[in-house]
Amino acid sequence: MLCFLLLRDLVNVLFPLRLSGQDPLPREALDEILPLHIAWESYPYTLSGGEQQMLAFLRALVTGPKILLLDEPFSALDYENVLRLRRALVSYYERLRPTIIMVTHNIEEAVTLAHEILVLSGPPTRVLARIENPLPLPRTSRQGILEDHVLRVFEQAIRS
Repeated sequence: MLCFLLLRDLVNVLFPLRLSGQDPLPREALDEILPLHIAWESYPYTLSGGEQQMLAFLRALVTGPKILLLDEPFSALDYENVLRLRRALVSYYERLRPTIIMVTHNIEEAVTLAHEILVLSGPPTRVLARIENPLPLPRTSRQGILEDHVLRVFEQAIRS
């Protein structure tokens, strides 16, 4: 049973590599992808929800996928770790240029990370606006004018 294997074996993170027949990465390579400040010798169930979420994020990146589908990937994290994971995602994007589709309810996150933002309606879901983000990466977390524009489109949508 996987949940009882020790993290020090990096099984939880390296499991996708083993499944695909790829060679495991050394710990230093994992730290380059996403440096985690957790006790690797811990059992997975003893980690906090945020630590488990960061491990899941690292597990998703470790195989170098060409497409990433992310659904609220930073929602359960404190702000410090949100910033760390955002930087890791931008760095990963700049190195490998994968297609990333991310669902978020956080306008700041969308503006900070996305090249293109789709504002969706409530059910039945439809695209209300498609907003291009021309700002170069890496972006700061405060992109005032663009955030204001996305917020105005969103507010219009909820009034309708």
